[in-house]
Amino acid sequence: MKPPAREVLTVYWDGEEAAGFIVFALGRPRMRRPRDLPDLGWTIEPDVRPSTLTGARWKVAVWYVRVAAWPTPRGFRDSIRRVLCGLVGEGYSVAWIGIDGSFVDPPELFMPESMSGGVLAACSAATGFLVGVDLDQPLRTLADHEMLRLREASGGLASTE
Repeated sequence: MKPPAREVLTVYWDGEEAAGFIVFALGRPRMRRPRDLPDLGWTIEPDVRPSTLTGARWKVAVWYVRVAAWPTPRGFRDSIRRVLCGLVGEGYSVAWIGIDGSFVDPPELFMPESMSGGVLAACSAATGFLVGVDLDQPLRTLADHEMLRLREASGGLASTE
């Protein structure tokens, strides 16, 4: 039997593999990047490191999240929904959590052949909240057809160079 997601979700932190995930938020280059990731509201808050990726017509705010203690599956889902949909409410086209190493720059962003199996949950105004991951179940990600819906919801930002 495959291990639950909480045992396989990792990020690289100071050159070491650690429990965690990455939050991404896609917007236009002029988007002002929030300084901090919104509070997840977990009993033990994770460590967070911000970063930014940019192209000529897009910007992706990135937060690496190192988890000290996972919340309950419901707590995880609820907090991720609040954070991702909150970022969309601030003006980002699409916000998602992903697996380390699964991001590709536009124009390949959200293309199944480039990112299949790399998005755990996402939110956009057009799709609402989509979730594949459950911490107590084997790792599941969004389906390819959901990735294509996110691409459409990006307002052209995922397909521009």
